[in-house]
Amino acid sequence: MAIDRATRRVFAQLKPHKSAVAARAFLSARQKAVPCHVRIILTGSGGEFTAHVRRFRS
Repeated sequence: MAIDRATRRVFAQLKPHKSAVAARAFLSARQKAVPCHVRIILTGSGGEFTAHVRRFRS
């Protein structure tokens, strides 16, 4: 899900996998649907975003 914090416009898609390929496809589709410049991407703290951090802390 992508939410524009200024306009509250929402763009959502369901993806079968949490992967870099799926993320790129989502961002590409979002850009086609809402052609505006993306300056900052905020992510959640799910395992797909934090797995590399846990490897370094172990």
